[in-house]
Amino acid sequence: MTREIFFGRIEFLIGIGLLAWFVYRLWQRLIIDIARHELFKIRNTIFLMAADGELDFNSAEYRDIREVFNGLIRYCHTLTFPKIMAALFLLKPRRNQIAEILSRIDDKKLRTKLEAEWRKAAEILSLSLTLRSPLLLLVIMLTVPLAGALFLLDYPRLKGFYAKIKNAIEHDLLLERYADRPMTQAV
Repeated sequence: MTREIFFGRIEFLIGIGLLAWFVYRLWQRLIIDIARHELFKIRNTIFLMAADGELDFNSAEYRDIREVFNGLIRYCHTLTFPKIMAALFLLKPRRNQIAEILSRIDDKKLRTKLEAEWRKAAEILSLSLTLRSPLLLLVIMLTVPLAGALFLLDYPRLKGFYAKIKNAIEHDLLLERYADRPMTQAV
């Protein structure tokens, strides 16, 4: 083995080590910090709803919602794709705690606002879960182009797409043909 090959392999191993350190340390912490920050903002929005009098601070609903968000913020780092999959397959289904809490709120407008905030939190957690899992990112990067190809290969959709392109080209050709003529002759 020559020196160049030896040092090339050492550089490769160091690069792989640095990449793994970045993905499993720095990237993970960054994504968790961003998710927690966004969850704090949502919890603060709900606090402001209560401060404005839309929701009573002393109500069981407010305390329960706040407790759910505190739990999400506290345990956000433990939420991983393998744990979610294991829970789905090994644990029996439980009631949806947040849906139960929101169903107890009589004011429909307030309930709709809180449901929107909960949807934002669920999106943040889903995105966090996806961005923290290298395996899940790889699966998504492979399936999205495949799904796009299948979408394009759908014959009726492809036929309509082809017809739109054909009409656009014919239209452009007609415009080019009559571009030099005065407007009265083109009509």
